[in-house]
Amino acid sequence: MARSHRIKSVLQIPCVISDSAEAMEKTSNAISLLKKIGAYPDAEKAKDSQGIRPGKGKMLHGHFLRYSFYHTRYAVDIV
Repeated sequence: MARSHRIKSVLQIPCVISDSAEAMEKTSNAISLLKKIGAYPDAEKAKDSQGIRPGKGKMLHGHFLRYSFYHTRYAVDIV
């Protein structure tokens, strides 16, 4: 997988979750889902990874960098 993802306990890559996950309204439910599929360590790494962008990019693109978590595709457009 890509550099430094924490997905050793995820059973299948790509990890596909049913459409009922879109209906979750509470963060605690989403966290429990990530723990069940084994993807929570990667979410913790993304949460703790904020750093200052090197060079002059701080002036152009924003001061902070953040590690990206999983890419999500939805069945319908979310506006």
